[in-house]
Amino acid sequence: MLPSIEGSYSNRDVFGWMNGEFAIGAIGSDQGILSQLGMGAAMIFETSDRPAAEATLKKLDAIAKSNATVSVAPRQVQGKEVTEWKIPQQGTLFGHGWLNENSVFVAFGGPLVDVITSTPPQPLSSSPSFQAIATSLPQVNQGYFYIDMEKTMSWANQYLLAVQPNLVSPPAAELLNSLRGVSVATASTQPTTAELEMLFAFKSNR
Repeated sequence: MLPSIEGSYSNRDVFGWMNGEFAIGAIGSDQGILSQLGMGAAMIFETSDRPAAEATLKKLDAIAKSNATVSVAPRQVQGKEVTEWKIPQQGTLFGHGWLNENSVFVAFGGPLVDVITSTPPQPLSSSPSFQAIATSLPQVNQGYFYIDMEKTMSWANQYLLAVQPNLVSPPAAELLNSLRGVSVATASTQPTTAELEMLFAFKSNR
């Protein structure tokens, strides 16, 4: 059972320093406290106000420390200091640290703390599935969402559909399994105009 962590802080305390770009991703993992889910999540935020960000994280750490079932301690990973919240006999639930002077990350699940602080052997930008879509995205955009359907369906077949096999109908499953990737991008070419573009990359029949 996960611990209950409560505290009092304003929206400005939590979100005020998040004034740069951000990224949110789900990463497959079969280890650690979230192994039963088969994945964890990580987020990276750019900020121009590092002291405010650090103050917020210290407040959250203090709230976690007030819970008897959670231990909060620093750890060195790839030359970077990260702070982890651990649950006895279960492992790391949450971790945060700085990738550089202006980019802070938070990760759910112990293995993801190590993953997010390391240079990936195969970055997303080198993925053929991602490249097939990224080259077609608008050069100027306000943000985009990308999902690797091959990895997602592999995860779903192993974890989600193994428990609820009737959750997706056979025709829908066939369609989803035919996709390599899906991306959605938003752009604003004029002050009063917003554009939404959705791209699908299909697997080759060969």
